Amino acid sequence: MNNNFNTLISDCIKKWGSEDERTQLFSELLSSWLDNVSVENRPLFIELLKKFCYYPHDITNQLLGTLYQRLLSEKDVSMTNTIYTSIESSTGIVNSSDEYVIEFKHYNRISKYLFFDNIRKISEDQWEDIHNIVFIDDCSGSGDTFYKYLQRNKQLFVNKQVYLIAVHIMEDAYNKIKGLEIESNLKIKILYGVIQKKAFAESLAELSCAEAERIYFNESKKNGIPLNHILGYENSESLMAFYNNTPNNTLGFFWYDNDNHKSIFPRLDDVKPPWYMKNKKKERNAQNYNNKIRSK
Repeated sequence: MNNNFNTLISDCIKKWGSEDERTQLFSELLSSWLDNVSVENRPLFIELLKKFCYYPHDITNQLLGTLYQRLLSEKDVSMTNTIYTSIESSTGIVNSSDEYVIEFKHYNRISKYLFFDNIRKISEDQWEDIHNIVFIDDCSGSGDTFYKYLQRNKQLFVNKQVYLIAVHIMEDAYNKIKGLEIESNLKIKILYGVIQKKAFAESLAELSCAEAERIYFNESKKNGIPLNHILGYENSESLMAFYNNTPNNTLGFFWYDNDNHKSIFPRLDDVKPPWYMKNKKKERNAQNYNNKIRSK
């Protein structure tokens, strides 16, 4: 069993392409992680692990370089008519898209004058010469954030070519975003490193999709993982993590920690200052008030 266990670790790291602090933590915690699963159900979790995609920093940057070259091979994409930006956060707080825009710029040695943190600041005269708007992100798990952003700002992108560059994208997210081409009459192209089906879209460990999902769900509940995290945000059923964090789209068993369950790719939740919660309290009070008004 020990040899099989070491082989499993070795095969995973070989697939992921590089070692770092997070793969070291994975190696240290994998045994106890599997111990939290009933013996008869461990083959299912091993199969999920074999499908898991982890992106070390150097591998991520290599993919950002490859995706940039693919972008340059697209018709009508040049330095003179293309700009780069991030997917704007609804809260105004820096997000993973902001981080990856900087990585993309530095790795590909692109002029800072092609990058904008707010494309609304571009003048009308300049906007006429811009044909392509390229958004950079680490992943798209549900497609929800980018979909809503494009919907809110669709008038900006009429007669423009919109690109999304993502290291990893879920198949359902891809289809949702592409659906906006018809819904909002936008031109959207998605360039990705890896596209992935939902974890339980196919049979696993000789189990049907439904049976595999049921077993996974019950094991997660047993380990105290909250119901809204078990299948990931919006039930994305993603199997991915990055050198800088693990998206909440990923199956909760891989990233959620509590006193009894230590994950193998823990999510790095930043500490919120006390003043941040004041605004959240106002938002909750306003929402409660609106709900009361609507109910009358």
